[in-house]
Formats: sequence, C-alpha cells, structure tokens
Amino acid sequence: MDSLNVDEWKQVVSKNENESVKKLRNGVEYSIDYIKTIVVPQHYYDTIIPKLNTLLVELNLPIIKPYNAKQDIWSRNHSTTNKNIHNDDKFTPIKKPVKSISTIGLDAMKLSLNKLTDKNYIDISINMVKMIEEWLIIESSSSEIEKMGELIFNIASNNRMFSKLYADLYSYLSTNNKVISDTFYVNFLKYRSLFENIDEVNNLDDYDTFCKINVTNEKRRSVSMFMVNLAKNNMLQSSELYDIILSLLEKIKILIQSESNILVNQELIDNIIILYDDGLLYNNLPSFSLNDNQVIEYIRYIATTPKNELPGINSKTKFKCMDYIKI
Repeated sequence: MDSLNVDEWKQVVSKNENESVKKLRNGVEYSIDYIKTIVVPQHYYDTIIPKLNTLLVELNLPIIKPYNAKQDIWSRNHSTTNKNIHNDDKFTPIKKPVKSISTIGLDAMKLSLNKLTDKNYIDISINMVKMIEEWLIIESSSSEIEKMGELIFNIASNNRMFSKLYADLYSYLSTNNKVISDTFYVNFLKYRSLFENIDEVNNLDDYDTFCKINVTNEKRRSVSMFMVNLAKNNMLQSSELYDIILSLLEKIKILIQSESNILVNQELIDNIIILYDDGLLYNNLPSFSLNDNQVIEYIRYIATTPKNELPGINSKTKFKCMDYIKI
C-alpha cells in the first residue's frame, strides 16, 4: 500500500465507489445488527487515514483528523484469561431491568380499575372482588381499609365518560364486600363538602390557579354524575341527592345578582342539571310534587330572563339552561 501513488489511489477509490453503487442497485442491505458486529481495529485507521489525507491534499479537500476507535456503547465478550483473544462477532446490548408488577395491593387494584371497558366488565368485576378479599387478609388496619375504599371510590367517580359503567362496578363491589359499602358514606360526605367552597379566579392572569380550579370543578361534576348513577342502582337514596339540589338552588338565588360570582353560579347550575337529570329519580319522593317545579322553573327563569337583569349569569350558563328546557 505504501508504493501507491496519487493516481493509483484515485483508481482504488473509484473502483470501491463503483462496487458500492453496484451493490446498492442490486438491493444489498445491511441490518443494524450486522453493522454493530463490524469491528475496525485502531491500526487500520492509523495506516489508512494518512494515505487518504495525501489524496485529499492533492484534490484540495480538507484532510481527515486522526481517529480513535471507541467501543463503549456495546459491551464486548472478551476472554478474561487472554486479552489478545477477541470474540468480535458477539455483542451484548445493555438491558434495562424489568419492573415487576404486583397482583395484589392498592397499585394492582388501581391498574385493574383503569383498564375497565364494556368488554371486560365481567372479568374486572370478578377479579376486583378477589383482589379486595386477598388484600384484606394481609391488611386489616382501619386507616388502610379506608384508604382502599377511597382509592376505589376516586377512580370510579372521576371517569365521567364511563360513569354508568363504573357505578355498576362500584355497586357490584359493595354488594359483594361490606368494606366497600361501609366506606362509601364517608366518601359521600366528602362529595357534599365540595359544594361548601367553590373557588373563582379573580385574576385572569393567574393561569395555574385557573387550571387547578377547572380540575376541581370537573371532578365535582364527575362525582355528581356518579352519584346519579349510584342512585339509579339503588345504592344511594334519591332523597339525599334531592336535598343537595335544593341547597344548591338556595345558594344560586343569593348569588345570582352578583357579577363577581359568575363562575360560581355557572358551576352551581352545571351540577343542578347533572343531579336533576330527567327528574325521574325523584318521582316517588313525598315532597317532590310540591318542589319539582322549583327546580325546572328556576332553570326556565334563567333561560328566559334578559341577561342584563341577571348580572351573576354569563352567556354559557344561560345557553345551558335554554338547551336543558329545549327553548
């Protein structure tokens, strides 16, 4: 190779280039696994690069800097007894440890609940009953049991799109496990407390607070729909929901004249409409015949009253009421 002059190097390069083009045209492909097995010893670089630089200088092209071969990405299987012997055809990729998933416990329950669909409802229901029973054998402290009940309630009640499906599952679990039914009312009281303080963004530039309030509002609406579906499954008395509706009506009657409470009133109306549903839940209540018009008529009042007479109602709330009573 030392005896090659510049013209001979040009011929070698041209020949190699033609061979590469020929292989490309013939559809020869090299896989990434094959490429990773190619090992170029350092002395090849030390020998060839100076000769290539001679050619590059002749062609007035930038020369190639000295190159040190690095092999720190793939771990090579070298012999531990003889460092001069290499098995260059074998490479071992660095593997990440596989995280094991428990089949019992709160994390397993959470994973199972989040997979719930119409198609796997029966399997998930049966599996959840078994998981709860197995978990209770291991864990019996009241605080952990309450935590488990709260976990199941929160996941089931915060999926508004599949609210009925999760309500069916929660009702099934309650009839099959006393722990779930015993912890339900605690969570129902927490739901009622969500209406005690409804926050509103006073500064429109406070985006973080605005996002947090929207998350809380969406949670409140999701739980309201969940409660309606539980009442339809006879797990919750409709009178308790109706009491909430009447209390929300009293709140909005006080706040409706205040422009500073526009978003609070919007949230109150949204939940009243969700909880009232089509009204059929409350037909059998003794007081319903005396009070049912109070709900519908107040929604009608908001829908038909000119907006300038209700400073505490925005256009979105007004249109929601109009859509509900179909006007």
